[in-house]
Amino acid sequence: MNAMDLAAHAGISYRQVDQWSNAGLLRPLNQGAGTGHERDYPPLEVQVAVGIAQLLRAGLTLQAAAKVARRGRGHVIAVWQALSQALEEAS
Repeated sequence: MNAMDLAAHAGISYRQVDQWSNAGLLRPLNQGAGTGHERDYPPLEVQVAVGIAQLLRAGLTLQAAAKVARRGRGHVIAVWQALSQALEEAS
């Protein structure tokens, strides 16, 4: 999946995809040689991006969200559900 499609799928901006990739939080298949080179992302990285975006919306910092998201999809879902429940109870 290319960066534009990844951004749309995860509900984030293209700039966020670019920043997260440059920071090493997302790992494209092909690290482009500078501006103008399209990056492609494997399914795992798409899941990580979605997880990071969801956890950021729940209030985690970028670094914490990336760490949790990198641990695996099942873990992200469990954390997301727990955070959602806690936010509902707090409302």
